[in-house]
Amino acid sequence: MKKKAIFLTTTAACVLTLLALLYFTGIYKPISIHREQEVIYGSGTSLRTSNNLPQKSEEYDSIDKRIWESFGWDKVPHNWVSSMIRRKQRLQDRCSTRKTTPIKDLKKSKWIIVDDKHKLILCTMLKAASRNWRNVYQILSGRQDPSTVVFKAGKEYYTQLYSNDYKNNSMRLASYLKVLVVRHPLERLVSVYKEQVLFRFLGPSVKTYMNQQYERNITLQKHISFSDFLQYIADNGPNNSHWALVEDFCKPCDVQYDVIVHHEDLTTDAPNVMRLLGAEHLIAQFPSSHRAIESYRNETLIQKYYSGIDRELLKKVWDIYKEEASFLGYKLDL
Repeated sequence: MKKKAIFLTTTAACVLTLLALLYFTGIYKPISIHREQEVIYGSGTSLRTSNNLPQKSEEYDSIDKRIWESFGWDKVPHNWVSSMIRRKQRLQDRCSTRKTTPIKDLKKSKWIIVDDKHKLILCTMLKAASRNWRNVYQILSGRQDPSTVVFKAGKEYYTQLYSNDYKNNSMRLASYLKVLVVRHPLERLVSVYKEQVLFRFLGPSVKTYMNQQYERNITLQKHISFSDFLQYIADNGPNNSHWALVEDFCKPCDVQYDVIVHHEDLTTDAPNVMRLLGAEHLIAQFPSSHRAIESYRNETLIQKYYSGIDRELLKKVWDIYKEEASFLGYKLDL
Protein backbone atom coordinates (compact mmCIF):
# COMPACT_ATOMS: atom_id res chain seq x y z
CA MET A 1 0.00 0.00 0.00
CA LYS A 2 2.84 2.35 0.91
CA LYS A 3 4.66 1.61 -2.37
CA LYS A 4 1.44 2.25 -4.30
CA ALA A 5 0.97 5.63 -2.61
CA ILE A 6 4.57 6.59 -3.39
CA PHE A 7 4.08 5.53 -7.02
CA LEU A 8 0.90 7.61 -7.40
CA THR A 9 2.50 10.65 -5.79
CA THR A 10 5.55 10.37 -8.04
CA THR A 11 3.38 9.93 -11.15
CA ALA A 12 1.26 12.98 -10.29
CA ALA A 13 4.37 15.06 -9.73
CA CYS A 14 5.78 13.98 -13.10
CA VAL A 15 2.53 14.87 -14.89
CA LEU A 16 2.41 18.32 -13.27
CA THR A 17 6.06 18.91 -14.13
CA LEU A 18 5.44 17.89 -17.75
CA LEU A 19 2.39 20.17 -18.05
CA ALA A 20 4.35 23.06 -16.58
CA LEU A 21 7.18 22.46 -19.06
CA LEU A 22 4.77 22.30 -21.99
CA TYR A 23 2.99 25.44 -20.79
CA PHE A 24 6.14 27.55 -20.48
CA THR A 25 7.44 26.33 -23.84
CA GLY A 26 4.12 27.26 -25.45
CA ILE A 27 3.22 23.72 -26.51
CA TYR A 28 0.39 23.38 -24.01
CA LYS A 29 -1.95 26.26 -23.28
CA PRO A 30 -5.02 25.74 -21.09
CA ILE A 31 -8.34 27.16 -22.21
CA SER A 32 -9.30 30.27 -20.29
CA ILE A 33 -12.52 32.25 -20.34
CA HIS A 34 -12.71 35.65 -18.74
CA ARG A 35 -14.38 39.04 -18.77
CA GLU A 36 -13.08 42.54 -18.97
CA GLN A 37 -11.90 43.48 -15.51
CA GLU A 38 -14.60 45.03 -13.37
CA VAL A 39 -14.57 45.96 -9.72
CA ILE A 40 -18.07 45.69 -8.29
CA TYR A 41 -19.08 45.73 -4.68
CA GLY A 42 -22.45 44.88 -3.23
CA SER A 43 -22.33 47.69 -0.71
CA GLY A 44 -20.61 51.02 -0.41
CA THR A 45 -21.32 54.69 -0.88
CA SER A 46 -24.74 55.10 -2.43
CA LEU A 47 -26.00 57.97 -4.54
CA ARG A 48 -28.24 59.28 -1.76
CA THR A 49 -28.06 62.99 -0.97
CA SER A 50 -29.41 65.03 1.93
CA ASN A 51 -32.78 65.46 0.24
CA ASN A 52 -33.02 61.71 -0.55
CA LEU A 53 -32.90 62.26 -4.31
CA PRO A 54 -30.31 60.59 -6.54
CA GLN A 55 -27.29 62.76 -7.19
CA LYS A 56 -26.65 62.61 -10.93
CA SER A 57 -23.20 63.62 -12.13
CA GLU A 58 -21.94 64.01 -15.69
CA GLU A 59 -20.67 60.43 -15.53
CA TYR A 60 -24.28 59.23 -15.49
CA ASP A 61 -25.56 61.33 -18.39
CA SER A 62 -26.01 58.19 -20.49
CA ILE A 63 -28.87 57.16 -18.19
CA ASP A 64 -32.13 58.60 -19.48
CA LYS A 65 -33.63 61.24 -17.20
CA ARG A 66 -36.93 59.36 -16.87
CA ILE A 67 -35.12 56.16 -15.90
CA TRP A 68 -32.97 58.06 -13.42
CA GLU A 69 -35.89 59.75 -11.68
CA SER A 70 -38.24 56.73 -11.62
CA PHE A 71 -36.06 54.11 -9.95
CA GLY A 72 -34.01 53.71 -6.77
CA TRP A 73 -30.57 54.77 -7.96
CA ASP A 74 -30.05 56.32 -4.53
CA LYS A 75 -30.09 52.81 -3.02
CA VAL A 76 -27.20 51.33 -5.01
CA PRO A 77 -23.42 51.92 -4.88
CA HIS A 78 -21.61 54.40 -7.14
CA ASN A 79 -19.25 51.79 -8.55
CA TRP A 80 -22.09 49.44 -9.46
CA VAL A 81 -23.83 52.19 -11.44
CA SER A 82 -20.54 52.97 -13.18
CA SER A 83 -20.17 49.31 -14.09
CA MET A 84 -23.68 49.21 -15.57
CA ILE A 85 -22.89 52.31 -17.63
CA ARG A 86 -19.72 50.69 -19.00
CA ARG A 87 -21.61 47.53 -19.93
CA LYS A 88 -24.34 49.55 -21.61
CA GLN A 89 -21.86 51.71 -23.50
CA ARG A 90 -19.97 48.66 -24.72
CA LEU A 91 -23.19 47.25 -26.14
CA GLN A 92 -24.23 50.58 -27.64
CA ASP A 93 -20.92 50.76 -29.48
CA ARG A 94 -21.87 47.58 -31.27
CA CYS A 95 -25.46 48.62 -31.88
CA SER A 96 -24.38 51.88 -33.49
CA THR A 97 -23.44 49.89 -36.61
CA ARG A 98 -26.60 47.79 -36.64
CA LYS A 99 -29.97 48.43 -38.19
CA THR A 100 -32.66 48.48 -35.51
CA THR A 101 -35.97 46.66 -35.68
CA PRO A 102 -39.18 48.74 -35.68
CA ILE A 103 -41.00 48.49 -32.36
CA LYS A 104 -44.03 46.99 -34.05
CA ASP A 105 -41.89 44.04 -35.19
CA LEU A 106 -40.74 43.08 -31.68
CA LYS A 107 -43.51 40.47 -31.67
CA LYS A 108 -40.87 37.96 -32.73
CA SER A 109 -39.17 38.35 -29.34
CA LYS A 110 -41.46 36.31 -27.12
CA TRP A 111 -38.85 36.12 -24.35
CA ILE A 112 -39.03 39.83 -23.54
CA ILE A 113 -41.57 40.21 -20.72
CA VAL A 114 -43.04 43.25 -19.02
CA ASP A 115 -44.48 44.12 -15.60
CA ASP A 116 -46.50 47.34 -15.70
CA LYS A 117 -46.85 47.56 -11.91
CA HIS A 118 -43.11 47.96 -11.30
CA LYS A 119 -42.31 49.35 -14.76
CA LEU A 120 -39.97 46.50 -15.60
CA ILE A 121 -38.96 45.02 -18.95
CA LEU A 122 -36.96 41.83 -18.49
CA CYS A 123 -35.16 39.43 -20.79
CA THR A 124 -32.95 36.71 -19.36
CA MET A 125 -30.98 34.26 -21.46
CA LEU A 126 -31.76 30.62 -20.76
CA LYS A 127 -29.19 28.96 -18.47
CA ALA A 128 -28.49 32.29 -16.73
CA ALA A 129 -30.64 31.71 -13.62
CA SER A 130 -33.62 32.40 -15.89
CA ARG A 131 -36.03 30.40 -13.74
CA ASN A 132 -35.18 32.43 -10.65
CA TRP A 133 -35.57 35.70 -12.53
CA ARG A 134 -38.96 34.58 -13.82
CA ASN A 135 -40.03 33.56 -10.34
CA VAL A 136 -39.18 37.07 -9.18
CA TYR A 137 -41.06 38.50 -12.15
CA GLN A 138 -44.15 36.44 -11.31
CA ILE A 139 -44.07 37.63 -7.70
CA LEU A 140 -43.61 41.26 -8.74
CA SER A 141 -46.52 41.06 -11.16
CA GLY A 142 -48.79 39.42 -8.58
CA ARG A 143 -49.00 36.09 -10.37
CA GLN A 144 -47.36 34.10 -7.61
CA ASP A 145 -47.44 33.94 -3.81
CA PRO A 146 -43.90 34.66 -2.51
CA SER A 147 -44.44 32.35 0.47
CA THR A 148 -45.01 29.29 -1.74
CA VAL A 149 -42.85 29.79 -4.80
CA VAL A 150 -43.50 27.21 -7.50
CA PHE A 151 -42.19 27.90 -11.00
CA LYS A 152 -45.03 28.37 -13.49
CA ALA A 153 -44.14 28.08 -17.16
CA GLY A 154 -47.51 28.79 -18.78
CA LYS A 155 -47.92 31.84 -21.01
CA GLU A 156 -50.69 33.11 -18.74
CA TYR A 157 -48.07 33.81 -16.06
CA TYR A 158 -46.22 36.33 -18.22
CA THR A 159 -47.01 39.46 -20.17
CA GLN A 160 -44.90 39.45 -23.30
CA LEU A 161 -43.86 42.83 -24.60
CA TYR A 162 -45.12 42.11 -28.09
CA SER A 163 -48.63 41.40 -26.75
CA ASN A 164 -49.08 45.13 -26.13
CA ASP A 165 -50.00 47.62 -28.80
CA TYR A 166 -47.39 49.66 -30.64
CA LYS A 167 -48.01 53.02 -28.93
CA ASN A 168 -47.95 51.58 -25.41
CA ASN A 169 -44.75 49.71 -26.17
CA SER A 170 -43.09 52.93 -27.28
CA MET A 171 -43.98 54.41 -23.89
CA ARG A 172 -42.75 51.34 -22.02
CA LEU A 173 -39.43 51.20 -23.83
CA ALA A 174 -38.85 54.87 -23.06
CA SER A 175 -39.75 54.88 -19.37
CA TYR A 176 -39.49 51.34 -17.93
CA LEU A 177 -36.35 49.84 -16.38
CA LYS A 178 -35.02 47.45 -19.02
CA VAL A 179 -32.96 44.55 -17.63
CA LEU A 180 -30.95 42.05 -19.67
CA VAL A 181 -29.43 38.95 -17.99
CA VAL A 182 -26.52 37.21 -19.74
CA ARG A 183 -23.83 34.60 -19.10
CA HIS A 184 -20.60 33.58 -20.82
CA PRO A 185 -21.81 31.54 -23.84
CA LEU A 186 -19.40 28.66 -23.22
CA GLU A 187 -20.68 28.29 -19.67
CA ARG A 188 -24.23 28.28 -20.97
CA LEU A 189 -23.34 25.43 -23.33
CA VAL A 190 -22.01 23.34 -20.44
CA SER A 191 -25.21 23.94 -18.49
CA VAL A 192 -27.38 23.01 -21.49
CA TYR A 193 -25.38 19.84 -22.07
CA LYS A 194 -25.59 18.69 -18.45
CA GLU A 195 -29.31 19.33 -18.04
CA GLN A 196 -31.05 19.36 -21.41
CA VAL A 197 -28.95 17.14 -23.68
CA LEU A 198 -28.01 14.26 -21.40
CA PHE A 199 -31.31 13.90 -19.58
CA ARG A 200 -34.06 15.91 -21.27
CA PHE A 201 -35.72 16.61 -24.58
CA LEU A 202 -32.75 18.04 -26.51
CA GLY A 203 -30.73 14.82 -26.47
CA PRO A 204 -32.58 12.73 -29.10
CA SER A 205 -32.10 15.25 -31.91
CA VAL A 206 -28.37 15.52 -31.18
CA LYS A 207 -28.05 11.72 -31.00
CA THR A 208 -29.90 11.20 -34.28
CA TYR A 209 -27.88 13.86 -36.07
CA MET A 210 -24.50 12.52 -34.95
CA ASN A 211 -25.46 8.94 -35.84
CA GLN A 212 -26.61 9.95 -39.32
CA GLN A 213 -24.02 12.56 -40.24
CA TYR A 214 -20.93 11.10 -38.55
CA GLU A 215 -21.85 7.40 -38.56
CA ARG A 216 -21.74 7.26 -34.81
CA ASN A 217 -23.45 4.49 -32.87
CA ILE A 218 -24.88 6.39 -29.91
CA THR A 219 -27.65 4.26 -28.42
CA LEU A 220 -28.58 6.31 -25.34
CA GLN A 221 -28.69 10.08 -25.08
CA LYS A 222 -26.75 9.95 -21.82
CA HIS A 223 -23.85 8.61 -23.90
CA ILE A 224 -23.70 11.76 -26.04
CA SER A 225 -20.29 13.30 -25.46
CA PHE A 226 -19.75 17.00 -24.94
CA SER A 227 -17.70 16.97 -28.13
CA ASP A 228 -20.72 15.53 -29.99
CA PHE A 229 -22.87 18.37 -28.70
CA LEU A 230 -20.35 21.01 -29.76
CA GLN A 231 -20.08 19.43 -33.21
CA TYR A 232 -23.87 19.62 -33.52
CA ILE A 233 -23.76 23.36 -32.69
CA ALA A 234 -20.81 23.99 -35.03
CA ASP A 235 -22.75 22.37 -37.89
CA ASN A 236 -26.21 23.79 -37.17
CA GLY A 237 -25.52 27.12 -35.48
CA PRO A 238 -27.57 28.73 -32.69
CA ASN A 239 -30.82 27.10 -33.81
CA ASN A 240 -32.27 26.52 -30.34
CA SER A 241 -33.35 28.98 -27.65
CA HIS A 242 -31.08 27.29 -25.10
CA TRP A 243 -27.94 28.27 -27.02
CA ALA A 244 -29.33 31.21 -28.98
CA LEU A 245 -27.49 34.44 -29.62
CA VAL A 246 -28.39 37.31 -27.32
CA GLU A 247 -29.14 39.37 -30.41
CA ASP A 248 -31.85 36.96 -31.55
CA PHE A 249 -33.20 36.21 -28.08
CA CYS A 250 -33.42 39.62 -26.39
CA LYS A 251 -32.97 42.18 -29.20
CA PRO A 252 -30.52 44.38 -27.23
CA CYS A 253 -30.02 46.89 -30.04
CA ASP A 254 -33.77 47.47 -30.23
CA VAL A 255 -34.66 47.48 -26.54
CA GLN A 256 -31.52 49.36 -25.37
CA TYR A 257 -31.33 47.85 -21.90
CA ASP A 258 -30.52 50.07 -18.92
CA VAL A 259 -29.02 47.29 -16.79
CA ILE A 260 -27.00 44.35 -18.08
CA VAL A 261 -26.74 41.66 -15.43
CA HIS A 262 -23.84 39.22 -15.62
CA HIS A 263 -24.73 35.82 -14.20
CA GLU A 264 -21.18 35.69 -12.85
CA ASP A 265 -21.96 38.76 -10.70
CA LEU A 266 -25.39 37.62 -9.56
CA THR A 267 -24.59 38.18 -5.89
CA THR A 268 -24.30 41.92 -6.51
CA ASP A 269 -26.30 42.52 -9.68
CA ALA A 270 -29.53 40.80 -8.59
CA PRO A 271 -29.86 42.59 -5.21
CA ASN A 272 -29.13 45.95 -6.83
CA VAL A 273 -31.78 45.38 -9.50
CA MET A 274 -34.26 44.62 -6.71
CA ARG A 275 -33.24 47.84 -4.97
CA LEU A 276 -33.78 49.84 -8.15
CA LEU A 277 -37.30 48.41 -8.35
CA GLY A 278 -38.02 49.01 -4.66
CA ALA A 279 -38.36 45.26 -4.13
CA GLU A 280 -35.60 44.52 -1.63
CA HIS A 281 -37.82 41.90 0.01
CA LEU A 282 -37.34 39.68 -3.05
CA ILE A 283 -33.55 39.47 -2.83
CA ALA A 284 -33.90 36.21 -0.90
CA GLN A 285 -35.79 34.65 -3.82
CA PHE A 286 -32.43 33.88 -5.41
CA PRO A 287 -31.41 30.59 -3.75
CA SER A 288 -28.05 30.16 -2.05
CA SER A 289 -26.73 28.17 -5.02
CA HIS A 290 -27.06 31.28 -7.16
CA ARG A 291 -26.20 33.84 -4.50
CA ALA A 292 -22.90 32.04 -4.05
CA ILE A 293 -22.15 31.90 -7.78
CA GLU A 294 -19.08 34.13 -7.42
CA SER A 295 -17.39 31.51 -5.25
CA TYR A 296 -17.85 28.89 -7.94
CA ARG A 297 -14.69 28.16 -9.88
CA ASN A 298 -15.68 28.91 -13.47
CA GLU A 299 -12.19 28.04 -14.64
CA THR A 300 -12.59 24.57 -13.13
CA LEU A 301 -15.87 24.12 -14.97
CA ILE A 302 -14.35 25.16 -18.28
CA GLN A 303 -11.26 22.99 -17.86
CA LYS A 304 -13.38 19.96 -16.99
CA TYR A 305 -15.51 20.12 -20.12
CA TYR A 306 -13.35 21.90 -22.68
CA SER A 307 -9.79 20.75 -21.97
CA GLY A 308 -10.17 17.60 -24.08
CA ILE A 309 -12.03 19.29 -26.95
CA ASP A 310 -10.30 19.62 -30.31
CA ARG A 311 -9.18 23.25 -30.64
CA GLU A 312 -10.44 23.56 -34.21
CA LEU A 313 -13.90 22.41 -33.15
CA LEU A 314 -13.89 24.81 -30.22
CA LYS A 315 -12.82 27.65 -32.50
CA LYS A 316 -15.77 26.92 -34.82
CA VAL A 317 -18.16 27.08 -31.88
CA TRP A 318 -16.57 30.23 -30.47
CA ASP A 319 -16.75 31.91 -33.88
CA ILE A 320 -20.54 31.73 -33.58
CA TYR A 321 -20.56 33.70 -30.33
CA LYS A 322 -17.34 35.69 -30.14
CA GLU A 323 -18.51 38.94 -31.76
CA GLU A 324 -21.47 39.62 -29.52
CA ALA A 325 -19.67 38.06 -26.54
CA SER A 326 -16.97 40.71 -26.84
CA PHE A 327 -19.59 43.44 -26.63
CA LEU A 328 -20.88 41.86 -23.43
CA GLY A 329 -17.38 41.80 -21.95
CA TYR A 330 -16.70 38.07 -22.44
CA LYS A 331 -13.53 36.60 -23.94
CA LEU A 332 -11.86 33.26 -24.60
CA ASP A 333 -8.16 32.43 -24.78
CA LEU A 334 -7.42 29.42 -26.95
